[in-house]
Amino acid sequence: MMKKLFLTGYEKETIDGFSKYTLEKLLKTKGISYFHFQDLGSPESLRIKLKEESNYLSFFEEYRKYIKQKPKLVKDVLKVIYANGRSALLCFEKDYQLCHRSIVASELIKCDPKLQVIPL
Repeated sequence: MMKKLFLTGYEKETIDGFSKYTLEKLLKTKGISYFHFQDLGSPESLRIKLKEESNYLSFFEEYRKYIKQKPKLVKDVLKVIYANGRSALLCFEKDYQLCHRSIVASELIKCDPKLQVIPL
């Protein structure tokens, strides 16, 4: 069975008292498991540089270097996807093309070309 990975952002969406704990609790009521991979986030230095320079090409290049240094993390994410069948990468930015989750998805596809990535 082909595994599916959905890409979504919560920009302009609201949940009262939003936090990863609130999200996890809400998802659990829907029968959805939540896994937090803190190291998938972009390092603060890259976020600051992006905010100052608004240079997404540079940001993506630097984030790609960062994530390539974490092959075990990428494999751990794939294990979660394999175990769950349908998974989602959730970040703040609504547009996945302006978010580091697009880089994460491309690294996951390199490890498993059969992974179906679906932007929402």
